[in-house]
Amino acid sequence: MSLSLMAITGLDGRILRVNQAFHELLGHDPASMVGQHALGYLHPDDIPQTAEAFTRMAEGATVINFVHRFRAADGRYHSLEWQARARDGRVFASGVDATERLALENQADEDREFLQDVIDALFCQGLVWPLQHGQPDAGCRFWRFT
Repeated sequence: MSLSLMAITGLDGRILRVNQAFHELLGHDPASMVGQHALGYLHPDDIPQTAEAFTRMAEGATVINFVHRFRAADGRYHSLEWQARARDGRVFASGVDATERLALENQADEDREFLQDVIDALFCQGLVWPLQHGQPDAGCRFWRFT
């Protein structure tokens, strides 16, 4: 079962409240997080787009399927996926750990690229294409996965 992270922050990113799932998933004591800036827990590469998301929410936008890497108490990062909206000067957010799903999606993309290379090699360079069509040109693409 996936834990549902719940957080309330100010529009400035200061944490006002988080639920117990932050401890269960990430090892952080919820009480110790209150008053801290949410950006302080993020992977440095994810800070600009997260700050931009806070700006969009301050302007009235709802953030849907927003992913950033959040540092756990042990120093490892988890990819958290959020749905969030600002109201009355506060951001209300609900998130889940998407680390495993994103890793599986990345592996599937890598496998798809590998399979495409195999198909290109078989059909264009060695076995099928030359037998049926003579030597292929340098841009041979017999078949494409999507």
